[in-house]
Amino acid sequence: MIFDTLENCNMYYALNENFKKAFDFIKKAESENLSAGKYEIDGKSVYAIVQEYDSKNPDDFKFEGHTKYIDIQYIWSGIEEIEVVNIKKATGGEGYIEEREVEFYTGGENTARFILEKGEYGIFYPGDIHKPGLMHQGKSTP
Repeated sequence: MIFDTLENCNMYYALNENFKKAFDFIKKAESENLSAGKYEIDGKSVYAIVQEYDSKNPDDFKFEGHTKYIDIQYIWSGIEEIEVVNIKKATGGEGYIEEREVEFYTGGENTARFILEKGEYGIFYPGDIHKPGLMHQGKSTP
């Protein structure tokens, strides 16, 4: 997994041929203030889901992991925490859901939390188990 700011996104283009497409979309979405929804960027190879939500209590979420896609969680506004755990220490796997390309987990040992603010992102590779959208310092923010 990688945590960084949008201004440094070009440093990661060599890691995956689709990163430039994804970050170009993020820049466009932000400049054009795109509404919530699912957007195809390059067919089913690269797509984006723009979401609006209030950050939530960690107890209201499960960890998620993906097997086919790399998940970039970009923070357009506000602040949130993302909790992560090594897949070998994740517990309570509930089975892979093919149509959503996700498996949910109930917990894990030795988790870590990262604070992300506007303009920052986390890149989660298959096997990087994460729980995004969490309140920061006990306060929910949009």
